[in-house]
Parts: sequence; structure tokens; C-alpha cells
Amino acid sequence: MTEINLAEGEKAIFIRVLQDRLDGASVLLAEVRAGDYMKSTIELVEIDLESVEYINSLGITELVTLKRLFSEASLHPVQMRLLNVDRRVNAILELLEIHKMADVRLRDSDR
Repeated sequence: MTEINLAEGEKAIFIRVLQDRLDGASVLLAEVRAGDYMKSTIELVEIDLESVEYINSLGITELVTLKRLFSEASLHPVQMRLLNVDRRVNAILELLEIHKMADVRLRDSDR
């Protein structure tokens, strides 16, 4: 089973994580690097974390690295949006001030 789904728009890439953990398996980086997604036209990286219930420092590093790689490849400022974030995952993201580099949106059930 593929652990993420990727879709590409004209100026955006949409990533949906299908596993319950982001913990250093480098799933996001591997999938993005395997495809032709690093383009100069990308302005938004949107990651749906609805299935993710656990994240550790390696998972955080993967998110930060994705933001950096897309920012380096693009001719435009790149925004990152994290969708459907679990409240426990959000607690870690807040502690590390990830909201300074990404728009973090909680799951509806966790608001």
C-alpha cells in the first residue's frame, strides 16, 4: 500500500499521508523526490495529516525539509499548509513553533 497520495495542481502540490505516524521513515521526501514535483511554479504545499496520530523529531525534520526544498526550487514564495492535524500532533507543532513556517489547521473534531 502506498503510504501517501500526491496530486499536482498548476501552482500547488497536494500530499495526503495515509499512515498514522511521521517518524523518520522519510516517506514524504522519498515520494516527492521520486516524482517530478520540485518545480519553479509551485507556490503551495498542502499536506493532509488526517491519518497521522504520532509525530517525532524526524517527522518534523521531514516537514521542514520539504518546505525548504520546495522554497529552493520555486521562483515564488512557497506556503505550506498542514490540514486535519490531530490535537496531540498539534501540541508538538506548537511547541516547536511550526506555525511560523506553515499554516496549521486542526481536524474539525479537535477544534
